[in-house]
Amino acid sequence: MLKDGAVGTLVIPEWKSAPYWPVLSEGNRFKYFVKNHKIFPGSGITHRGRGRNGIFGIGLRDKIKDDVKEAGVDEESELFKYAEHMSSYIVNSRSDNTAKSYFYAFKRWETFIKKHGFQALPAQPVHIALYITYLLDTGATCNTINSAIYSIKWVHEMSNFADPTKNSYLHSLQESAKRVATVKKHKKDPVSLDMLLQLCRMFSDSQD
Repeated sequence: MLKDGAVGTLVIPEWKSAPYWPVLSEGNRFKYFVKNHKIFPGSGITHRGRGRNGIFGIGLRDKIKDDVKEAGVDEESELFKYAEHMSSYIVNSRSDNTAKSYFYAFKRWETFIKKHGFQALPAQPVHIALYITYLLDTGATCNTINSAIYSIKWVHEMSNFADPTKNSYLHSLQESAKRVATVKKHKKDPVSLDMLLQLCRMFSDSQD
């Protein structure tokens, strides 16, 4: 909208760790092009659809609501309103950059495993092990392997599922990645003739 000079109304979740939030906000204020804003109450505005994706794209908000209801809390009670805010606080247990990194790493895992007909959350350890093997086969770095494992662990812990990464296969694969995973090499530019001549001129008076 900003690029095209358009005017409109944007309805978004108040998700401060989302990739779009820094585009709209700076510190505690919205940027100059946001002329007005309204924050809606936490309940009674949205209605659950058929999908399992929640406000954070991983179904966290819906999972929390389901757990709260299973604990005997009525949706109409005052206590239930805190379920609306719980997911935001849980996501903020990590820094914004870490949350973004883990979110995208988890979405890559989700895309991979759904392509093969299985669910990403909750995940089966052997499926994750196959995914890590795929990453190793395709030349992933050790950092990519670690990010994949930690992101899956993070999402499961946030969603109150058992950690599927506590598995001997995954432990061995993670150790293997330290030895066989691709290491990015940063090649330096070759020294040109002009650079050599410049160095010679710089030290022409040196006695060493």
